Amino acid sequence: MSMKSKIKKPELVVNSAAAEYYKKNGTKFVKEGEQKIGYRYDQITCREFSLPGSEEVKSNNVTLSQPSAEVLTLLKKGDEWYMVLGKQARSPYLVDVNGKIYFRTFIEQAAGLLEKGQDFLDAAIAETRQELGAKLVYLGELIVPRLFRHVSYTDEVSKLYLAVTEWLGDQDLDPEENINVDVIPLDKAKEEFDAYLEGDKDSFFDFDIPDVTMLSMTVFFRKLENGKIDLNHLTGNLL
Repeated sequence: MSMKSKIKKPELVVNSAAAEYYKKNGTKFVKEGEQKIGYRYDQITCREFSLPGSEEVKSNNVTLSQPSAEVLTLLKKGDEWYMVLGKQARSPYLVDVNGKIYFRTFIEQAAGLLEKGQDFLDAAIAETRQELGAKLVYLGELIVPRLFRHVSYTDEVSKLYLAVTEWLGDQDLDPEENINVDVIPLDKAKEEFDAYLEGDKDSFFDFDIPDVTMLSMTVFFRKLENGKIDLNHLTGNLL
């Protein structure tokens, strides 16, 4: 996920917009909260309010994020098909809490936030090249609607794509990134994923899968089975 630039997001006006919304819905606005400007995300913490008919004060946090693109990538070698995923440790788990180390590596599709001047399509192409070293020959929408991420906590919106490459080269990772590319025969990936979804296995080739990658794989295999995706006659190439 490249983080070389940041899109300037609109300033959040809480006192007028949020307070007016709360008033219309009978919710009492108590405290605006604190806005923290980050490199990738902006956070609003400890916004306080009380629900209609109650004086109990509740609070919530909101994360403002750039939009992102997620790309499930396939590799075609002759008549053989493979799924290309990346294994990487995720930072929320790389912590020491009271002497206990939290560390977890996920296996997932290429993904990244939109950088300045990019649209979803640009980001999808860039992230597959940077994270997987893939030069794409096909890119299509896996799910047409936009995906709204963790709606209670963030405003991040994603687009999900299906990509095909016939060649994998060198990655172009940021200094803090470490992604190991895994190339899995498509039939083996489906067999393992089905067992994972059914609960017959508690991991996918010994790794956990993030929720959006799981959604992409579920939709892909469903569309493959019902003929909505024909790997021999892919339509809707956006390249």
